[in-house]
Amino acid sequence: HMTAEAATGRTISHYRILRKLGAGGMGEVYLAEDTTLGRKVALKLLPEARADELSATRRLIREAQAAAQLDHANICSIYEAGQDDGVGFIAMQLIEGQPLSERLESSRLPVDEILEVASQIADGLSEAHRHGIVHRDVKPHNVMLNTRGQAKLMDFGLAKTFLPPSEPSTEAETDLTRPGTIVGTIAYMSPEQLRGDVVDVRSDVWSFGVLLHEMVTGVRPFRADRSADLMSAILRDRPVPRPSEIGDGFGPIIDRCLKKNHTERFQDAGQVHAALESLRSTRASKSTPATKKSRVPSTSRRARPAQIRSLAVLPLENHSADPEQEYFAEAMTESLLTDLAQIGGLRVVSRTSVMRYKNTRTPLPDIARELNVDGIIEGSVLRVGDRVRITAQLIHGPTDQHLWAKSYERDMVDILTLQSEVARSIADEIRVKLTPRERSRLSTVRRINREAHEAYLKGIYHFDRLDMGRGMQYFLESTQIDPTYAPAWGRLARGYYYLGLFGVMAPVDAFSKLKEAAWKAQDLDPELAEAYGWRAMASLYYDWNWTAAGEELRRALELKPNHSEISHFYGHYLMVMGLTEQGLAACEQAMKLDPLGTIITACVGWHCLFSRQVDDAMAPALRALSMDPNLFWAHTILGWAYEQKGRSADAISEYEKAIPLSGGMVLNVAALAHALARFGRTKEAHDVLAKLMEQRKTSYVSAYDLATVHVALGDPDSAFQWLDEAYSEHASFLIHINWDPRLDGLRSDPRFGDLLRRIGLPSTSAQA
Repeated sequence: HMTAEAATGRTISHYRILRKLGAGGMGEVYLAEDTTLGRKVALKLLPEARADELSATRRLIREAQAAAQLDHANICSIYEAGQDDGVGFIAMQLIEGQPLSERLESSRLPVDEILEVASQIADGLSEAHRHGIVHRDVKPHNVMLNTRGQAKLMDFGLAKTFLPPSEPSTEAETDLTRPGTIVGTIAYMSPEQLRGDVVDVRSDVWSFGVLLHEMVTGVRPFRADRSADLMSAILRDRPVPRPSEIGDGFGPIIDRCLKKNHTERFQDAGQVHAALESLRSTRASKSTPATKKSRVPSTSRRARPAQIRSLAVLPLENHSADPEQEYFAEAMTESLLTDLAQIGGLRVVSRTSVMRYKNTRTPLPDIARELNVDGIIEGSVLRVGDRVRITAQLIHGPTDQHLWAKSYERDMVDILTLQSEVARSIADEIRVKLTPRERSRLSTVRRINREAHEAYLKGIYHFDRLDMGRGMQYFLESTQIDPTYAPAWGRLARGYYYLGLFGVMAPVDAFSKLKEAAWKAQDLDPELAEAYGWRAMASLYYDWNWTAAGEELRRALELKPNHSEISHFYGHYLMVMGLTEQGLAACEQAMKLDPLGTIITACVGWHCLFSRQVDDAMAPALRALSMDPNLFWAHTILGWAYEQKGRSADAISEYEKAIPLSGGMVLNVAALAHALARFGRTKEAHDVLAKLMEQRKTSYVSAYDLATVHVALGDPDSAFQWLDEAYSEHASFLIHINWDPRLDGLRSDPRFGDLLRRIGLPSTSAQA
């Protein structure tokens, strides 16, 4: 063996050794860095072989390479196996946690935890058996419990391929099995393994039986002080008697695993897993309140895929070598969410909520509770050159029970097909019923221009970080590279909506560009829900075509019922139409889809102001700020609420925070000027107003915002002049004059009613 000192700092193949972790089966294990992919791995170095041992080293490498095909949530992944300058190595997934052996030494396990861990081990072992892999060294030391308590079966470095008994052995197979060779730990070895016979999956079943006996009773079924005596006991003796109070249904499973004749055992780990699941179901039907207080969730809450009707997709981890590919992992998360959101029978939590769990170790049951979901998807994205691999696993959130895992790999030009395939597999796994349109949508094979999609993904990354200018540049670049790429046109439309709503662009420019982009997107993809949604925003905020806005929003929600933004803006529409209760209900639906979304949370406060529920408006804004203190929109809404409560200092303070956070947005500067004037700081208000007027000479400043300042200054004539100008430019906030409390001083003036009629708004004000 190479010493730890000699190994540290050495590079084996493309793995740079950092430090020794410990000893494993047939070799030393080191923490190493994969210099190609930039990730940490566990690197097992096989003993340096003499000439007569080279065949054994090659055999172990071949067996590890065979095991590398396994992809399961309860198996430690093998990344690579090979030789470099005579040193054999196996690179494996790095697992942070505790070996089951240490856990068993520290305390006896509760029954529910035994069931949970044993079922996971059997499930992972079953996956190996289905692929023709025998582990040959199943024992507590080779099971890791990660930081969330998930079991990971380790050390397939001793695994071997096998042929079913009905198939003749080949010369190569004989070399692999090598009868007469004993490997593994004696206490867990099957009788046929001790005799040096050819072993198959039923030998692993025996070893699992020994492990389960130890988990249940605290001791192994065969004990002796000397190796020879222990081997004799395994070959000839019955297992040590179990105390009468020990059992809980495990006895028959253990007894069948430990049959001396392998034909009488469970014939593979899949049968063992089924027996454990049957025991779990039996215990669930007999569960008592006392049982439910166990540290591990009650078996009565055991997930079944058919029970999952709500889902959260946690941020996919970036496993690529380049940290710059972080945008790609985030965009893949959103793309998967977008595909899943069109399934009407499934509630899918929006990206803004799930992104709060990026780079956190929040336990999955806590995430499930906070997001109010049954299922959680977590996984990773690995991109190397033009190849992309997505690994996803489905977990029942309340119990942290892993239900399914799979990997998908495609070229970049097939990335949309890859995303749809993942979404379709998830839908099939949880048995959600797809309509013919939904299945057709998810089954459509679409190829893309790689450069156009690359720009599109970067646009999502930057826009969602409120770097709207850079995001829009990428979306424009995407449409220029490939004018037929509908999603990029849809994102452009979305961007122009926000730029128009907040007055960053003149309405005539923002909303005309929005309509152009939305129409283009719809022409390219008639079932793109977002195209209808953003067209509706132009109909609502600029065209003042209430009928078209309602029809387009309803069509968008029909195509994608799980779209939180569209649900939210349907609430906008209903509020403008004077349907306050229905509008709040639409906002509540959006909140269910985006429970931790800071923007929708703050906006609920804004919608409360529609009906003058000022006290109710403050709580959502404060909750949003507790999640993101830098969200300017929450400061703005809170300032409006404080202003209506007469809390001048608090209101002004919130506006002063919002201004720099929003990059000097006119909406917030005008809000500050209004508050200064209202609370008697007239000179300061005039100074701010003068700056806005100067700014209007070179860039767009909403006439509506200027009108609100003149109302507070006690100048209704100037206020109406600016409102007329706002009417001419179709200022976005003009459709909210029915409820905006800053305009209360104008409502009794006939000119106000005339303005309502010209816009076409309902004449009953929120004040009334």
